[in-house]
Amino acid sequence: MTAAPLRAGILGCGDIAATYAAAIAASPVLALTAAADRNPDRARALTAAWGGVPLGSAGELLDRADIDLMVILTRHFTHADLTEQALRSGKHVFSEKPLAMTGARAWQLVRIAADCGVRLACAPATYLGEAQQTAWAVLRTGLLGQIRVGYADVNWGRIETWHPRPQDFYAAGALFDMGVYPLTVLTSFLGPVLEVSATADIVLPERQAIGGTRFTLTSPDLVVAMIRFRSGPLIRLTCGFYVDSASRQRGIELHGDDGSLLMERFYEFGASVHLARRSAPPVHVPLLKNPPPEPVDYGRALADLALAIRAGTPHRASGQQAAHMVDVLEAIMEATQHGQRVAVTSEFTPPQPGAPGLELPPDETVRDRLAGLLDHRDRADESPATFWERTDT
Repeated sequence: MTAAPLRAGILGCGDIAATYAAAIAASPVLALTAAADRNPDRARALTAAWGGVPLGSAGELLDRADIDLMVILTRHFTHADLTEQALRSGKHVFSEKPLAMTGARAWQLVRIAADCGVRLACAPATYLGEAQQTAWAVLRTGLLGQIRVGYADVNWGRIETWHPRPQDFYAAGALFDMGVYPLTVLTSFLGPVLEVSATADIVLPERQAIGGTRFTLTSPDLVVAMIRFRSGPLIRLTCGFYVDSASRQRGIELHGDDGSLLMERFYEFGASVHLARRSAPPVHVPLLKNPPPEPVDYGRALADLALAIRAGTPHRASGQQAAHMVDVLEAIMEATQHGQRVAVTSEFTPPQPGAPGLELPPDETVRDRLAGLLDHRDRADESPATFWERTDT
């Protein structure tokens, strides 16, 4: 007998909600039951397009017995309280990032989920993408040697040029809104953070929204952090809401004693991945699988959660990792204020490699294929199926 899909309710029907609703509707392990927003018209529009019942408040959504999973897509500062309400009502929760605005509050939510016997998951989970999984597979081969240095860049441009309500993003700050993306990828690859140092500034204080409303920034729109991981690497993170797509710096680089790994975009599932021997030019690595047509599949973490609940196994986008991320973000902001290193004391168990619909080859096979690629660079143009299924090295 086929197991019933996990019944989801979306709370917050803003711009990102349609992306999640479409992913839920397309998934065989999920079903959209209802959606709620304080603006009833937005809830009606979302459910008219993707199914489910439109509701006008969080309370109505929480009271429904036919919802297993709450998908919280509201403003940054509301995530924690709504997550707690949903957990205490006996529902699993997937929250948009950040899980909370302080580490203490985030870890409190982790404990509440455990006490209530429900799952807590959180975005971002872009490490589930084809490019990110390919990069992670390269790392596990050991071809780079000891990784010592890395760079991650988030040049996300000026939010007010495309989002109708940019003020909330600037209130949360570039670090909490976007810096969390590459940091979550990196902590998945490298494990927990040990300590940070950082500097930050407001580069362009006066902004103007699309409708003409002027507003003044109170949180830094540029943060530069040095992040030491417990496993050893020192990573420089640059994160800002000023430099736009004219910059080529939106990726992740990891450099080791024997080679380097380059991922062109930290967030796109179809980003280019390159591998280089020490002092040699990089070569393109075919992805493990062709990526989806959209840059990010927002439903992948939800599907992973549903499958893990069904199987009784850990899900990947864990509340513990999300809480550690908040600790790291909080430590970076503290470091910018005091000009000294700040320790991060929390830890978590990194997610297992893999993603729904992505079968990983054994690490030995990956190493053999990459060694062959470095000797036969013309293989860089092969399709994923041809490259990863070839029988010679």
